[in-house]
Amino acid sequence: MRIDNWADRPILPMNYLTIFIEKLPANTPAGSSIYLASSVNNWQPGNNNYQFFEDENGNLSITVTSRDRWISYKITRGSWESEAADERGRKLSNTDYEFRTGSDTVYTYIDNWADLPRN
Repeated sequence: MRIDNWADRPILPMNYLTIFIEKLPANTPAGSSIYLASSVNNWQPGNNNYQFFEDENGNLSITVTSRDRWISYKITRGSWESEAADERGRKLSNTDYEFRTGSDTVYTYIDNWADLPRN
């Protein structure tokens, strides 16, 4: 394939990723907003456009779109100080996801938050 200028660049198909949070830690403050910080939103930890939606049954989810083959992400409560952590409160590495079907679903859980002691 030859590309003479940006107008000749092929448009890549849009990929969709829905992320469900199956479980939050017991120490999550009531009424907390949960966000996705990722390569899709320039790693903004509290961007309201990337806030998880809570349905009538209390399930948290977000759907993001990307033309890239993969995305990297972290889950936060709105800042880097309050990002998801392991059971001991240590910050996690980025989660890297490679799209498989163009419309994928991931189920995850949060063990702890970096800024809160474990209950």
